[in-house]
Amino acid sequence: MKTWTTREIQKLLENNDRAVERAMVTLYQRNTFNSSSREAGTHFALWVLGCNSRGKKVYPPKSLNHPRAVSRYRRFCYIDQKPIDCARAIAIAHAVDLAEAANIKSLQRSEKKVTKPKHIQLTLDDFINSTQPISKPTVKADSSWEDTAELLRSLKDKKSDS
Repeated sequence: MKTWTTREIQKLLENNDRAVERAMVTLYQRNTFNSSSREAGTHFALWVLGCNSRGKKVYPPKSLNHPRAVSRYRRFCYIDQKPIDCARAIAIAHAVDLAEAANIKSLQRSEKKVTKPKHIQLTLDDFINSTQPISKPTVKADSSWEDTAELLRSLKDKKSDS
């Protein structure tokens, strides 16, 4: 299981546009934007998800590098900035929250990997219902070897039937 540090998240965000877009979606889903970046971050996340302003998925998902994103989100950016650059600044400012989210996701993945294969997973009820009551063989004190052999054959036949 990989544990993400804040610095590793920051390096990833500085070099990878797709990571910035995923960060916007994660921050939106966790509702962790601060007051200064809430409006821009929400718009960016909805754009990446392909949702309208009400959060309903209506459009195909798009990148923040899309030409229409540049014209649409000009008001959230500085003059020489593109929406992806503005989103990158927001994501880097929330690197601590993103590292926490990544570590939680990593922990959940590792817990899923530890599960036992299906053929081994039996509940107690499954085990009780699948086994049949075994009657104890009774051996008489005056029985012969032939009686014992017959008893063993009958037990073997019962075992092979189930």
